[in-house]
Amino acid sequence: MNKTHTLYCILLSAFCFLLSTSIFAQSPFIYKVFDYRPAPGQFINKLPKYETGDTQEDMNRKAEESISGENKILISLGGYGGYVIFGFDHPVVNIIGSYDFKILGNALISTPSGAPRDGGSCEPGIVMVSYDTNGNGFPDDEWYELAGSEYSKPETIKNYQITYYKSQSNYPQWIEDETLFFEGTKLADNGVDINGTGTNYFLYAYPWGYADNYPNNDERSNFNIEWAVDKNGNSVHLPAIHFVKAYTGVNQYCGWLGEISTEVMGAEDLHPLSIRQNETDKRLLLLGNPVKDQLIIVSEKMQNIDIYDYLGRKQMSLELQCGTNYIPCSQLSQGIYLLVVENISIKFIKQ
Repeated sequence: MNKTHTLYCILLSAFCFLLSTSIFAQSPFIYKVFDYRPAPGQFINKLPKYETGDTQEDMNRKAEESISGENKILISLGGYGGYVIFGFDHPVVNIIGSYDFKILGNALISTPSGAPRDGGSCEPGIVMVSYDTNGNGFPDDEWYELAGSEYSKPETIKNYQITYYKSQSNYPQWIEDETLFFEGTKLADNGVDINGTGTNYFLYAYPWGYADNYPNNDERSNFNIEWAVDKNGNSVHLPAIHFVKAYTGVNQYCGWLGEISTEVMGAEDLHPLSIRQNETDKRLLLLGNPVKDQLIIVSEKMQNIDIYDYLGRKQMSLELQCGTNYIPCSQLSQGIYLLVVENISIKFIKQ
């Protein structure tokens, strides 16, 4: 190897290190809040706090500061329909047969003996997901509801509509419009007045598929992208999702307890895309993920790699050169793949 080539590989190694700290130093937690638009509620203008002059952008930022990264500060979505839209710093991959992400809330389970099902303080929120089809980095593509346990039940109302008026003191003060309109799926009331005096409400949990419905350490606060359905209720296959929307799914007022209002305090990708390596591994970078027509792989040395589909079937074997490699992959169908070399493995999505 001549001196020029040696210097090239040394510089490439440094370049790979810098790139890897940005491209693959992915956080499993929320990266950005795109829109925080709650319905009126007892904690609106408080969680997060509204200050005179705050705009929608200010409140989006405050919501983001509360629930992004490892911050776990509650934000309230208010009454039925109030929502937050957030995203991660990478696509959340749809791993077949596995939970894909978790939404953190403040649900508590305190089921008394003899109760017909779990409950306590549970304020279920409906969850929707979106794939960035147009690739512009904004949540302006089609949304898909994650069909939870109540989706097909007769008491669940689809295309439910509600309008709130600014005359209410707990109306979000930064919103200049005189009305707030929401539309979506409405779950049946889950609050029961135990003693009939309006002072002791028990909020039942639904079996699965809703935010702020089970405690954060319970797997029933996890979500599976495979549950996605379109507006007609048909199942859809999404290789990954880029954006999540959670909104309050119950329209019920529970005496002194106030309205049922979903709270969110964070979210977590349960299997973020990453490089798994030890200190002796040579660095390998996949530039661009999801992948369209070609794989762009930066390698520090000549080495062989294998590509497997999510069922473990080998699809390709390649020899990489030191430097940047451009590899056509149009023969791969859409889905999730694993690029493997020595002790390094990288998940990627083929669009």
